[in-house]
Amino acid sequence: MSLEAGDHSLMRPMLRLEDKQKSYLILVGYLLCYLTIISNRIIMKENRRHIRINHRAELNITFSSGETVTAYTRDMSDGGLFIVLCPGHPPVKAGDVATIIVLAIQDAVPRQVEIIRADSNSGIAVQFTGL
Repeated sequence: MSLEAGDHSLMRPMLRLEDKQKSYLILVGYLLCYLTIISNRIIMKENRRHIRINHRAELNITFSSGETVTAYTRDMSDGGLFIVLCPGHPPVKAGDVATIIVLAIQDAVPRQVEIIRADSNSGIAVQFTGL
């Protein structure tokens, strides 16, 4: 059997198998993430409305004073974020509002947040407002 130039019929089953393998790996990845989240919820026994996921993303946060600083997230959920602030940030307290924008997202939309908890050593917990 000869393979003429441009005849790729013998390669098609391999490509389909590769696509199936990719789909399988994606599905396995999603299942592992889901199981990790569920097991963490069972172990931590947290009574939260939204599941938190550890994730680091760089963002700009503009405080009500007008000052903007670069910070990063420690974790996130559908309801808000925990933001780690660098030393020298303006003073903040619970109830203050700010605007955040994630730097890694092209054409990101600024989101308004309310500071729920401020810890001078580690950062601030914020809740999304004004959808």
